[in-house]
Amino acid sequence: MGVNFCVECLQDALDNFDEPEFFNSDQGSQYTSEKFISCFAGHDEK
Repeated sequence: MGVNFCVECLQDALDNFDEPEFFNSDQGSQYTSEKFISCFAGHDEK
């Protein structure tokens, strides 16, 4: 499971469902990469 797969899944979820209240991952390298984290840019924290 690579970073591109994880980014595609995250983007699909953000595009099709309500924004999550929080996000938790296993902290693998895919989830801590700049490419993955940048998907959250522009999403305000509550």
